[in-house]
Amino acid sequence: MKKIFITIILLSSQIFPLLSQNINEYFTITDIELYQIIKNENKIIQENITKDSSLFLTLINKVINDKTANLTLVDKNHRLSSDYIPPDIINLTDYKELHTRYKTMPFSKSGLKAFIEMSKDAKLEEIDLFIASTYRSYQFQSEIFTNMKNFHGEKKAATIVAYPGASQHQLGTAVDFGTITPSYANTPAGKWLKINAYKYGFTLSYPKGYEELTTYRWEPWHYRYIGKPAAIIERKYFNSIQHLFLVFWDKNHNFFIKNHIQ
Repeated sequence: MKKIFITIILLSSQIFPLLSQNINEYFTITDIELYQIIKNENKIIQENITKDSSLFLTLINKVINDKTANLTLVDKNHRLSSDYIPPDIINLTDYKELHTRYKTMPFSKSGLKAFIEMSKDAKLEEIDLFIASTYRSYQFQSEIFTNMKNFHGEKKAATIVAYPGASQHQLGTAVDFGTITPSYANTPAGKWLKINAYKYGFTLSYPKGYEELTTYRWEPWHYRYIGKPAAIIERKYFNSIQHLFLVFWDKNHNFFIKNHIQ
């Protein structure tokens, strides 16, 4: 019995110092502290993060100083003000590498380089990424929602179109591709985006099977630019579900900022 007790003490002395050490050089965060942050996430997310917590924090370090709205959570419970306009809007139609629907297609400059890179690479595989819709103002979104509500009723309209202020399009980083119909998923472009978009920082906002979580129908045409490091975090640790990652970031980014080693 005495030997067992001594063994436990020795093991504890070895384990607890490790648990109390910072996980990596970018944050003053221990394994215990990180667990407190992720313990209420689903088991898959917990396992993904704890399995490689050092790489997780290394990737978090790459997004911690992002001053853009790329990681801003926007949904029915987190809305933008009626006067919010992205500060860095450019016109995608000015860039010949991009195939746009209208003469004016506003988009955030933060995602422009990645957008052009993605379009060029898609063309090398004979894939045309036709850009059908980008930035929408609060007022324009209000008009769209009102029209949809008058046609379908508010309950159904709210699963198809975002309320004004609740649309990712107002951020200037969301884009609708192609036909804006479910059939887009089966097109060469739709299939290419599903496999490759994250490599350029674009991720699907409303995936199939997660309608209850996102509160929107499946939209295989709707992508949002969140940046390459964030897209990798989403894919590697949050099961490629944008909403799960953005909710996590909204809840915890201040914790990471507070414990970031400058």
